[in-house]
Amino acid sequence: MVRRDGLRILIGCMLTLVGLTAQAIDWADPAFENASLLDFDHDEVYSPLQLVGSAKNRTKRPAGNDQAHGPGPIIPEPMVFDLVRPLNARAGQIEANVLAIFPLAKGPGGVAGLPDPIGTVPLLGKSQGVEWAPEVEWCPRDGVTWEVEFPFIDDRLEAVKVAHQRMLGTGFDDRFIHGWQAIGLNDFDSGTTTLAMLWVAGWRFDKTWSMISLVGGRQEIGRPGFRATEYLQNVSLFANVSDDLIVGIETNYQQETTGPAACLLMPQVQRQLSPYWQLQGGVGYRFATGGSLPEAAIRVIWAN
Repeated sequence: MVRRDGLRILIGCMLTLVGLTAQAIDWADPAFENASLLDFDHDEVYSPLQLVGSAKNRTKRPAGNDQAHGPGPIIPEPMVFDLVRPLNARAGQIEANVLAIFPLAKGPGGVAGLPDPIGTVPLLGKSQGVEWAPEVEWCPRDGVTWEVEFPFIDDRLEAVKVAHQRMLGTGFDDRFIHGWQAIGLNDFDSGTTTLAMLWVAGWRFDKTWSMISLVGGRQEIGRPGFRATEYLQNVSLFANVSDDLIVGIETNYQQETTGPAACLLMPQVQRQLSPYWQLQGGVGYRFATGGSLPEAAIRVIWAN
């Protein structure tokens, strides 16, 4: 059992670390902090601070949600490796969701001993239980979001995860949007901490087709010090079939610099049930150096 006091201290430390990272990036980019326009292939690019008060640019989500968003395209989120709200989320938005991943066959219960590539639970090759993770996402300012997540295996709390995401801008007549995401996760059982940094970029081709990608790295820290260093990449392609139905295919790739690799291929369906509720589900296959197995996943989402 995890002590409550230790959990509070851990969450506070991780929030501080991710916040300092965000502030350091702001200091390193005066144009971002001063809300000046950046030239991106001769298209106007907006900084997050310029989203404030731009109500005239608000539009509806294609999936039937009445929630408005800021400048930039509307692009669905991947089901397994999701965003901390959309990049162009507006202040005051809150989301609560639960992701569950079910192994459909007996396998090594991990990725050759590596942390799971979705960034939730380091399985370390010892469990074949159901992974599930409730999380809460909050947007305090336009284009700025925070997330706290509690990954479980069956009925056992395995880790705590804190993530921070910021929009950087849009371009190409609002077909393109990009930003960054920082993730800190502490695994209680192994005593390791993983820190990840990813660039997020989305592109809407037309009314039907869109694509989003997360690319970056993750460093595992634990005794005796720095441990596994990994490359992470998610590429997802979506099609808006109707106002409330989206189909897509998601790929999550993980490669340790000196060791094994894994790739999760997850076709999925996303259905908007009401203005506030969305259901996502899919069945896919995880190909890994230490053993491959089929998996099913489901995510239930409530957003205001």
